[in-house]
Amino acid sequence: MAAAAPAQTLPEFAEVRASARASVGVLLARDGTPLADRRVDEHTARLEWVALSSFSPALREALLAAEDKRFFEHSGVDWRAFVGALWHNLWYDHKRGASTLTMQVAGLLDPALALGRNGLPRRSIGQKWDQALAARTLEAHWTKEQILEAYLNLAPFRGDLQGVHAAARVLFGKTPAELGRPESLILAVLLRGPNASPEVVARRACVLAQSIQAPAACAPAQKLAQTQLARTSLMPRWELAPHAARFLVLHPGERVRSTLDAEAQRLVLNALRRLGTPDAAAVVLDNPSGEVLAYVGAPEPRLPDALLGARALPVLLQPFAYAQALDKRQLTAVSLLEDSLANRAPTLPDDRSWVSVRRALAEALPDPALA
Repeated sequence: MAAAAPAQTLPEFAEVRASARASVGVLLARDGTPLADRRVDEHTARLEWVALSSFSPALREALLAAEDKRFFEHSGVDWRAFVGALWHNLWYDHKRGASTLTMQVAGLLDPALALGRNGLPRRSIGQKWDQALAARTLEAHWTKEQILEAYLNLAPFRGDLQGVHAAARVLFGKTPAELGRPESLILAVLLRGPNASPEVVARRACVLAQSIQAPAACAPAQKLAQTQLARTSLMPRWELAPHAARFLVLHPGERVRSTLDAEAQRLVLNALRRLGTPDAAAVVLDNPSGEVLAYVGAPEPRLPDALLGARALPVLLQPFAYAQALDKRQLTAVSLLEDSLANRAPTLPDDRSWVSVRRALAEALPDPALA
């Protein structure tokens, strides 16, 4: 009867995968090109679920060596390690765990089985036994590959990072498929000590490198431990349309397809950056349909959205005045217009300032438009 309870509480693999939503939402162009991602869930830093086949072989090698050498041999519990840990813990103050990957996944799925994490009291023998029973049940319902995939996507890392996808992105700027042996060593040792100091992480990574007969990876891993572990913020992966994403992407895990055209968005953004004006902004509409093809609220992502600010009516009408003159061929982009000297100091009594239509329109100069 003891083994029946975990069977009722542990969900199916498909259910776990479907419920593990990313903490970010993604804004897509009309053709599906990612334009921006925005973090919506501030409690956990998690990216999209990654299939087991998309994790690098180096990572899987390091993980199994560090956490569960006999993962593909046992049925959820490594009884040899389990009994050895119990005997060790009876006689020594320094406690030793014997949790298999399957047992750890059971703990990730059921908080009642995860005691001992994040400073909580260690599991009692009874709780450890319950976790072992849950692991056996999990192995009866899930394949080994599903258990390993779930662990790589759910395991906690430094800070609020959850899953290898987010940890690899934040710490190394890589995808799970791009992880080499040094990065994999760091991630593997962080699983047992997510908040360990860089020195401890470096030392453990080198010990792990020796155990997998890869001593050459020790020095690069040490360097990564000293330089990369301070990085804990999940930064955007795409920033082509961050201002549009702020009011279109509202829920974690969602992928919002917009009417924005990726190439038009890029062209407008680059044009505004060349102006060198921090409050420059632009919207491009498709005349027949009225769809927004480009929305650039500011030249840089961290600047406020200038398109949302209040503007005087004359300023809003300026582009239409220029457009009408251009359509009637009264002006061209290089036609010169007289600009006001109100804010300038003329060098001669009849000194005048002349600007092209292109510049007057780009800088929203009011006097040429009125003329």
